[in-house]
Amino acid sequence: MTMSAVRKTRVMIIDDYPVVAADLRTMLELVEGVEVVGDVTCSLHNLHQSACAQPDIILLDLDMDRRKSPQADGQTVVSKVSRQWPGAAIYVLTA
Repeated sequence: MTMSAVRKTRVMIIDDYPVVAADLRTMLELVEGVEVVGDVTCSLHNLHQSACAQPDIILLDLDMDRRKSPQADGQTVVSKVSRQWPGAAIYVLTA
């Protein structure tokens, strides 16, 4: 089977800082076999709009700023994405 026939690992990035999400996207796009299917500056509305992404892996910032989106703190988002994409592995990032 050629590399082009192998399904890429689909990654979704969820972070409340656009520059962090963009930097993660830039790094991941350099990795062979990885496809970034979205980077979401987190709000529950943005997650809903990304429903068709079907990620295999979700990189999620647990320490999101409640002032930006009070209903979308990290723990709430973990709960939401685990229901929305039950087959996806969730990797929590924080600084």
